[in-house]
Amino acid sequence: VRRMAAGRGLDLWAFTLVTPHAVYPPPTLGHIRLQLWSDIAYGAKGLQYFTFATPGGTDYNWGTGLIDKNGRAGPAFPLARQVNAEIRRIEGLILKWRSLAVYHSDPVPEGARPLAGEGPVIGASGAPLVIGIFADGAVRYVMLINRDYEHSRTAVVRFTADVREAREVPKSGRPALRLVWPRDQAERTCVLDFEPGDARIFKLRREKN
Repeated sequence: VRRMAAGRGLDLWAFTLVTPHAVYPPPTLGHIRLQLWSDIAYGAKGLQYFTFATPGGTDYNWGTGLIDKNGRAGPAFPLARQVNAEIRRIEGLILKWRSLAVYHSDPVPEGARPLAGEGPVIGASGAPLVIGIFADGAVRYVMLINRDYEHSRTAVVRFTADVREAREVPKSGRPALRLVWPRDQAERTCVLDFEPGDARIFKLRREKN
């Protein structure tokens, strides 16, 4: 879907599951974060929820949506509102981004693309990550998402040798990280902590040839 949208110059829209039904459990904050940030990593500009209102009928054993049958906020509503606030904080960037590539670190899900050494991220270990690469003109951004929606995890991430600085884009109350590597340092690595399903985003400054 991402390739088809990009090839036709269309904005990608994606939905996030928040209504338990059939085999799908009630969502946690980690569930919602992983779905929404992964949508954005794949280039989505429009984000939807399935479902907003609670469906009627008993065909799929529907649970409560974002809004229950009495018009009140359901259990997932405050979780979705929290992630929405994080996204809204950086939506100006997201809307300008052009998706360049999406990778997955090991274990790579079926059909996903593993890191191939093309950069600017060339290695990742520890937490299983979704890695989105974006352009805003000549500037590059990297989004790193913890695919583990149940546990906090730590990842070691390695950048190409031309990355001089990675400055974190703040989207919540977490202090933003600034990583700077000396020119003579061959390994451009960092250790990053992630909450379940959460994303960390970095603006890169690269060496000029």
